[in-house]
Amino acid sequence: MKIQIVVLFSILVVVSRAERTPYHLPEKETENLLQVGSQCLTETNVPTETWDAIKKDKYEHDDIYKKFLFCMMTKLEFVDDQGHPIKNKLYGTFKEDDLKKVIDKCGADPKGDTPVDVTYSFYKCCIDNTNIRIAI
Repeated sequence: MKIQIVVLFSILVVVSRAERTPYHLPEKETENLLQVGSQCLTETNVPTETWDAIKKDKYEHDDIYKKFLFCMMTKLEFVDDQGHPIKNKLYGTFKEDDLKKVIDKCGADPKGDTPVDVTYSFYKCCIDNTNIRIAI
């Protein structure tokens, strides 16, 4: 029984660490993303680990992370001031049909009590429903 548990745990660890396919943005958009990330670090006064987590497509459930994410997503014009996705802007950046389907699914009705929470809900859904990561 112990061996079965160890094997199952090992499989779960391997699956959870599966590599995501890198998605390369055009150089200009990558530069803009990095610039906005730097601006939001300063404006929200968050630790650099928060920006590092976003670069790795990881999400955290704390308010600092959510505020930083909202800052980035609004400055990039990916969400409006209420946290709802701006699909035309997202489609222009993420052109693959699979990504557009995830944007449609997650952007249909993101939940949250505040614009920050709505943005987080949308972002988390997108990360959970795709196997790509933005290569920065």
